[in-house]
Amino acid sequence: MQSKSRVQAMSSYSFALKLLAGRFVKAAITCVAAFGAVLLLVVGCQSATCEKPLKGDRCLLVTDTEGNPLPGVKFIVYTDRVYLRFGGIKSDRQRHQCVTDNNGMWHGFPASTMKVEILDQSLSKEGYSYERWLNPLIYNQLDHSTVKSPFVLRMRWILDEKSFLLDPLDDTGRAFNARSPSFEFKAGDAARTEGVDLFYGVCETPGVAGYVHSERYDDFLVRPAYDAASGKWEAAFIVTNAGCGIIATTNRVFMAPADGYRTEVAVPQEVLDHPAFTLYLRTREPRLYAMLPFSRSAHHPDRDLGIAFRTALVNPYGGRELERDGRTGKFYNDLREEALRALLVERKYPPRPDIDARMENYKKRNELSTKMRELRTKDTHVRREIEMIKTSMKGEPKSKIDKAYEKQQKWIKETDGIFREYRKELIRLEKEAHTLNLPDESQKDEVDE
Repeated sequence: MQSKSRVQAMSSYSFALKLLAGRFVKAAITCVAAFGAVLLLVVGCQSATCEKPLKGDRCLLVTDTEGNPLPGVKFIVYTDRVYLRFGGIKSDRQRHQCVTDNNGMWHGFPASTMKVEILDQSLSKEGYSYERWLNPLIYNQLDHSTVKSPFVLRMRWILDEKSFLLDPLDDTGRAFNARSPSFEFKAGDAARTEGVDLFYGVCETPGVAGYVHSERYDDFLVRPAYDAASGKWEAAFIVTNAGCGIIATTNRVFMAPADGYRTEVAVPQEVLDHPAFTLYLRTREPRLYAMLPFSRSAHHPDRDLGIAFRTALVNPYGGRELERDGRTGKFYNDLREEALRALLVERKYPPRPDIDARMENYKKRNELSTKMRELRTKDTHVRREIEMIKTSMKGEPKSKIDKAYEKQQKWIKETDGIFREYRKELIRLEKEAHTLNLPDESQKDEVDE
């Protein structure tokens, strides 16, 4: 009986211990599960944060020239953190691909980031173009930006009407009286007037038998004036040819104005210094429209005035559209030669090119040139291989050597035939490229009759 009661007591005690232990284990399991859930949540948040830029104080707004926000603009941001590590100061520079939201905004990187730099030339959106002259004050303004006062960058809409454009000033040293395209005016000099001929000294494509255009024509004149009392400059831009005109503006668009041209415009120094100052010209016969983005050269405002033009965009077909068709760069020299001959020699507009047809021709020529290079490479390898075989066969029966020689001659004959066909096709494509879209005289005669 005594032993039985002891057993019963021990059983009750053991039961209590087991009960407590079970509750503890259950509680422990619950705690571990809860901790695991929290851990997973934290890890999940961290992984989500790693996929997207950190939300922070800095804020960028991208708009068009009218101030409308542009969503979906892609750009690159560099962050540079500087911190202390064992061994000295370390720098961690990282590159981030970012995009604006539906409101044209982007938030990213808290103030703890030491330095943030936007690669402004990386801004890209289909149908829009980033231009530095639209954003003249690009400093470190992003560091001080907020949602209420964002750092604003603008992009311009690319016109649908595109054209091949002449750039006559791209012949360095052969424009502006055979000098560099710039003028320096000194305050103490006697007043003088400089003439600007957009096409003076323009040559045909290098290596092509042609001409040098040396006949002078002043598309416009530049006449500066200096006010000693105020220390300010002023420049007058003048046209003297009948039917021609000029417009000076800071509203740079890529469609020449239809009207509003004047024979003379006086531009004060503060407008000359504007990064978007532009001249529009209606000049020549046949009539041409041109745009000259203006660029101040290095100068001392209190002593001299520097005037320079980075480029001139001329529509050789008489149209007002001044948006360059990017595809024409692949055959720029051909179109330039056609335009210069027509305008400066024949005194007429060149025929408008069929860009799609020329692109197809360009693609065929590229494919054919690739095939020719591949065939030349294979031909070199095969001839070298056959020569090695012939060399290694010295002392072998003459029949084997003759067999190798026959194989070599057969290959040479085949490749020569293929090369002749390739060259014939390439010459045909080259001729087609030079005659594309030229007037069909036979059809013209039939219409006249």
